[in-house]
Amino acid sequence: MRKIKLFCLPYSGASAQFYLQWTQFLEKNIELIPVELPGRGKRKKEALLTNFQLLVEDVFNNIKDNLENDYALLGHSMGSLIVFELTQRIISNNKRKPLHLFLSGCCPPHILANTWEKIGSVSNNELAKQIYKLGGISREVYKHERLLKKIINVIRHDYLCIGSYNYRQTYKTLNCDLTVLGGTKDSEACYKNLLQWKKYTKGKFSINILNGNHFFIFDNLDTITTIIKNKLYSIST
Repeated sequence: MRKIKLFCLPYSGASAQFYLQWTQFLEKNIELIPVELPGRGKRKKEALLTNFQLLVEDVFNNIKDNLENDYALLGHSMGSLIVFELTQRIISNNKRKPLHLFLSGCCPPHILANTWEKIGSVSNNELAKQIYKLGGISREVYKHERLLKKIINVIRHDYLCIGSYNYRQTYKTLNCDLTVLGGTKDSEACYKNLLQWKKYTKGKFSINILNGNHFFIFDNLDTITTIIKNKLYSIST
């Protein structure tokens, strides 16, 4: 089987190192590459960004020299939006396009543009409560004041990034295959909304709804990695 790189983009507030636990469930020909964003993980000393286009540019500059061979892109929530805009950037720069996109827990751009609410005025306590209810913060972290403060700071910057996102009606229709993942209890990124990703590609499209809320990826590791393996297997053989 041909080797395929799988670049993984994190959700809001997270480090891309989260994806490393998936490696043991994937085939050896799939090279999982976590793409770290500024201000977290190995890049924690760098300044957090509040502009979405600058964030996409940062990611592009970090991976552009590693796109010569077969690869796929994956993201959850904010990471999915980054993946979509990143693909547009890759195409406009005449780089080798991805063979497959895995978009998880994120509505397509035209829906996000109409539903996203600015949260710059929300207090840290309220923001923490919202993320905790969504399942993005464990009880242990929620009760750890110092650690919670650091995480909420990253999340706030990420939310400001998404709040700066500008939807354009001039997107190039993609030619790569697209797999969308969602949670049964995710009211915003619901099946009806996720289905509209189909209009963004001429390639094959599939959608998988798994048990859980917005952070269904925590509880469906085996199912998600199986979906990834099956999709990339058909490409690599």
